Amino acid sequence: MPVPSRGYGDLDQVRIRDGIDACRSAFQELYDTDLRRAVLLLNDRRLTFSTLYIVSPRIEERVYPYLRERLVAAIRLIERVRGDGSAQGGRRRMDQAEHGALRWILDTGYAQDGLDETYEEVMERAVSLLINIYHDTAILPRVADMIFARYRKGRNIHDLTWAYFQSDHPDALRLIARRFSSDDSSDTKLARGLLHIDNDDLENGEYQSYLRWLRDNDPYLYFTGESLQYASAPAFYRVDPVRKYLQKGTASYRRKPVTPADEEERGRLEAFSELAEEEKNILAAHSQKVHTRDAAAWKRWMGRPVEEQLRAAKARGEGSI
Repeated sequence: MPVPSRGYGDLDQVRIRDGIDACRSAFQELYDTDLRRAVLLLNDRRLTFSTLYIVSPRIEERVYPYLRERLVAAIRLIERVRGDGSAQGGRRRMDQAEHGALRWILDTGYAQDGLDETYEEVMERAVSLLINIYHDTAILPRVADMIFARYRKGRNIHDLTWAYFQSDHPDALRLIARRFSSDDSSDTKLARGLLHIDNDDLENGEYQSYLRWLRDNDPYLYFTGESLQYASAPAFYRVDPVRKYLQKGTASYRRKPVTPADEEERGRLEAFSELAEEEKNILAAHSQKVHTRDAAAWKRWMGRPVEEQLRAAKARGEGSI
């Protein structure tokens, strides 16, 4: 058994050195014989969420007033998951203390993800709250690590992945793309699946190729809200061909309809909307290339009828977006 780090509290030392059962038994005995000492051990700033989770069934509500606020918040989250795994609660308000508790749960507990099914669900709930309520995107690298670690072990990633992409943040895509260079084939397989990329869609330096694609399309991306619960191969994000065609990006990563600037643009949009999806994509890609080369030439090109624009794009052999 490895020697525990001095950075851990006494209860964690027992867990690491002697195992989960020994930690649980030692705490229960101390709780029954010296409650004051048990509370002191719980309030140790070095205590990790993993150890709190292990001993939490023994902790009674009468002790809550003597515990750190983050411990009580964590225990209540564990209780909600154990009591009704489907209950999400009503509309929540942001609370700085809860935010801190959730970060403590994730930061000190993510390495033990997989302890048991309830533990996994607690971690998923913490991640979901951090992203959806507190908009905490700083946790994305850690959550990405959890997703890939679970996948390698054949465990469920559906809820964790859904919460991850709810961040509506481009870093969520970049962090997944980094796995293209992994030595583990399961990592690259999952990365391609999450980014909705076929094996032949990217060049040999997949990561750099994808980053170039992301840089070009970032202003027009939107997150779809699709998830693994409802589709075997969901597209978590897509490119909005209308905005790319008009070169009108948005910073929100949510799909928003374009308001025509004038009647001329309204007519252009109507003609564009009648095209087949593949044609829209071809025209959008061509529009971006023209605009990148010469903005003045792009303005003149946009004054042409949509049908003429499409013929020019196809004649040049433009690919899709």
